[in-house]
Parts: sequence; structure tokens; C-alpha cells
Amino acid sequence: MTDITEKLPAAAVIPPDPRLTRRRFLGSSAIALGGVLAKASANAAEPRDSRFGPKPFEFPQRRVKAAGSDLNVIDTGTGPAVLLLHGFPNSSMDWRHQIPALIAAGFRMIVPNLLGLGQSDKPLETEHYTVAKDVERTLALLAECGVSKARIVGHDRGAGIAWDIAARHPELAEQLVAMTVGHPNAGSNPRRPAGKVLVYAAVSIPNCRKAAAGK
Repeated sequence: MTDITEKLPAAAVIPPDPRLTRRRFLGSSAIALGGVLAKASANAAEPRDSRFGPKPFEFPQRRVKAAGSDLNVIDTGTGPAVLLLHGFPNSSMDWRHQIPALIAAGFRMIVPNLLGLGQSDKPLETEHYTVAKDVERTLALLAECGVSKARIVGHDRGAGIAWDIAARHPELAEQLVAMTVGHPNAGSNPRRPAGKVLVYAAVSIPNCRKAAAGK
């Protein structure tokens, strides 16, 4: 098995030292991190590798007022709507590879930066960051975009939003894809053990409603 440290720059590898105290460790880590960041900064000036996908500004973006907050949203393509909801602590750029492919397949892409992330508003008050508030903003976003039905894809934080919308507002969800977050009631149903951390679900809305009812 390859040691992960073999992939790191020399400055980022701290050799074992029995005399290494917590203070020395933190100091050494800061120096190593500085070296890594300096290397990353130098690499940023190099031409972008196409394997990393399009740059953020290559997608049409706009500001949308949703339930009192301004969300930065990629809204591009034509056809049936697909709503992509990213996870924490990332941004809409999580979907940079999927957006062009789905546009080419004939879909309209609606891809927001969730509140507190990317170029969206970042209020400090914690009450803005509940699932209920996330859902409220997402519903308002769909309304502002003139979308009455969408295929909803969520990852991590976005998956929690997607599950909630599919269960409480099934008329809005054509299809549901939830990644890394299982059904909210999984822990209360012995037939759906909550121990699985990685869950991928692509379900029809009738099946989602049955799952919500615990059937």
C-alpha cells in the first residue's frame, strides 16, 4: 500500500519525534501548511487543466432573492429543470462536470450556492441555517425561477433539503437523487439500518412517499 505522505511535498511531512510537544507540533504544522499553500499559489498561475472542469465564470450566474436572502445561482440550459444542491462546505462548483453533460442531454440546470457558501449571502445568525430554512429558500428559488416541477439532486446538506422537499412537496419533485444522506426516518425503521454512511438513492416520488410513511 502506498504511504499517503509519498504524495505530499517534503515540507508537509513531519517526521516522528518523541519530543514533539503539542506546541511544537502546531508550529511545525503551520510552517508545513505555509509551504503547501505557497506551492498551490504558484500552481494557480499555471494554465488550468481541462480535467478539473469549467471555471466558475464560464457558467451564466445571477442573484436570486429567495425568502429574504440573496442566493447566487447558475441558471443555464433549456428543457426540463434539474435542481442540483451541493454539500457543506462546498459550492455549486461541486457540479461543474455534471452541468455541461446535463445541458447537452437537454436539461435546464438550476444550481444555487446554498446560504453561507460561495457567492450567496452569509448571515452570522445560526437560525438561518436549519433544514427548514434551507427548504424554505429552495422552494422560493424554484418559484422565482418559474419552475413548478424539477428533478432534484442533493449531496450532503443538499440531500437533506432534497429529501424534505420530496416528502413534503411531492408535486415539485419529478425525481429524487440523494447522496451520502439517507432517508430521515431510516433510524426509526429496523428494516432501514441507520449505520450506512454512504447512501445513493434514485427513487420515484411514489416510492419516496411510501418511504416517508415507513412502509
